[in-house]
Amino acid sequence: MSRNFWFIVITIMFILMSFSTLRFNVGFEIRFNQVFILVVFVLILLNDLKNKTLNLKILLYMFLAGMLLSLISLNSIYYKTGELKFIIKYLFVFPAVFYVGSRLIDILGPKNLIKAIEIAVFIYCLDAIILYYFPIPSLIHDRGSLTGFQGTFWETVWLAKALMLFFIASISLRFDFKIFPRKKIYLAMFYLFLIINMIITKSKAIWVGLISVIITSLLVYWYFVILSYRRLTSTKFFLFLNIPNTLKRLNFKYIFGLTVLIFVVLFIFNNFVFEKPIVSKEMIMWKLQGERGKAFKVAIQLLEQSNWIGGYGFGFIEKYFSTFYRDTIVGLGKGVNMIFNSFLDIWLSASIVGLVYILSLIALSFSPRYLFTISIPAYLFVVGNISPYIGSEYFWLFLGISYGIKRYSFEGLPKDA
Repeated sequence: MSRNFWFIVITIMFILMSFSTLRFNVGFEIRFNQVFILVVFVLILLNDLKNKTLNLKILLYMFLAGMLLSLISLNSIYYKTGELKFIIKYLFVFPAVFYVGSRLIDILGPKNLIKAIEIAVFIYCLDAIILYYFPIPSLIHDRGSLTGFQGTFWETVWLAKALMLFFIASISLRFDFKIFPRKKIYLAMFYLFLIINMIITKSKAIWVGLISVIITSLLVYWYFVILSYRRLTSTKFFLFLNIPNTLKRLNFKYIFGLTVLIFVVLFIFNNFVFEKPIVSKEMIMWKLQGERGKAFKVAIQLLEQSNWIGGYGFGFIEKYFSTFYRDTIVGLGKGVNMIFNSFLDIWLSASIVGLVYILSLIALSFSPRYLFTISIPAYLFVVGNISPYIGSEYFWLFLGISYGIKRYSFEGLPKDA
């Protein structure tokens, strides 16, 4: 199969991932984009078997981990809602999505991967703009008065997270592989267009994630380049460590300039365009007392009752909060099957084993060699701490891409990549 074929298939996959309303029932709801990703997984699996490039270790690791988490959940004596769909996700869907991501840098090459990411995120923005003014009921998740600038995503916040994820991925890949257009003004206009769309979503979590990415990248640069470079250049350890090539050549004045631009635009929109500020004292107090803060306290109490082991089972969150905290914690209850913090959620649901599993995948996907393998795991870790992001295919796909780039960075990419 040619790279043009893979480019078309992967671009379609990225685009379809945003269509949250296209679902069908097979005893439980399954999204059309999940089925498409599984088809892509089978195609890649067959291609890898043919070319003898199958990474059986990571597939076995994720499948066996999924089986262990499922057994922990099934062993729980607590009442649960929708347990089966979680088991299917951890056994089959998430491993498949991660594996697809891990192979993209090899089957597409950096140029085509960047192109697929940027085409998809541009379509996300166009969809959001068009559907905001000309809504198509079958493509929009109608949330009544809460329906906003969300495009084909389930909620506005999910659009915001995807835009920021693709934004960071695009920038880091371009720096990593030194792929820039001759006329950089068009690229700057594209990024500005993305920033404006992200601001319109009014999401706060994504900016926390971006700040964390910048801080993490600077800290890694400071440690590995400034502290380690002279000390380790003559040692074998230095050769193994392989000081990040991207960070050594990266001109941070561009990163600083882009950061300033983002926050200037954010400040203008926050203070002069929107009727209500994106962030306010009242909003923070409300979240602490009636939303995330209260949910966090309840989650800690549940972990304490289990002697910090957790393992209440998949689907316990929805059943518990809809029974005992119905209408008292905003955003939790019937129809909401995950708590705000991804890591607390997996800890509560699948015990400390589940927490270790998710953290191990983040560690496997992190490497100081590339900006992408620094920024993407950092962003996913931070956003996962303030939202149920591990329930999203985006989390697993981009962790997989980072794992693939880290793995092949040491083995060498094809010359035509």
